Amino acid sequence: MALRGLITRKEIWVPTYRGLGLVVVLFALCVTGILYGIHPFLAINHPQGQGILIVEGWLSDKDLDLALPLLKSQAYHVIITTGGALDDDSIYRKLFPNKGTWADVVAAQIIALGISVDRVKPVPRPPVEQARTYASAIAVRQWLDQADRMPHLVDVLTIGSHARRSWMLFGLALGDRYTVGVIALEDRHYDELYWWRSSEGVKTVLKETVGYLYAKFLFWPDA
Repeated sequence: MALRGLITRKEIWVPTYRGLGLVVVLFALCVTGILYGIHPFLAINHPQGQGILIVEGWLSDKDLDLALPLLKSQAYHVIITTGGALDDDSIYRKLFPNKGTWADVVAAQIIALGISVDRVKPVPRPPVEQARTYASAIAVRQWLDQADRMPHLVDVLTIGSHARRSWMLFGLALGDRYTVGVIALEDRHYDELYWWRSSEGVKTVLKETVGYLYAKFLFWPDA
């Protein structure tokens, strides 16, 4: 034959219908586990319950209203707000003409809720384009290093699926001197239990998953 020496016949193993069924079941279990497990993993709640409360500057006024019992808690010695500069065309520049950063705006909103001005400390981060959460955490660490008699228990107040990344980066920035916890408020823009049913939920969870994986395995901050 002309093709002799160029081709050969071999036996191969193929799954039976029962084997294919098992593969389908295992795949479905994996997908279900991801759909129902990824959001609770990202939106972790692990609070210390006392010491210092750090409020991330991108929380809205409605988020702050929901967090009011926490903000009023006397278990927290000080409330630190974070965030960078407001955009030039931001409406908040008109609403808060004397405030230049999100840290200042959120601090003003918290004080307007009846929290003592002496307990609220805005700590703006420097202007950066990347690693903004980490830059905010570094700014907080520098402020704490200069403050007197600060507690060494810290809780970071954030929203939903951003919580695990914030927890990790603040823990990295604050170092061994501080024990860092995290509190995740509910993300009101989608149903957290069925996040995959809305475009906002899919976009947010995918973004935070990628962000967490990058921060966990590829982010190497300067010493």
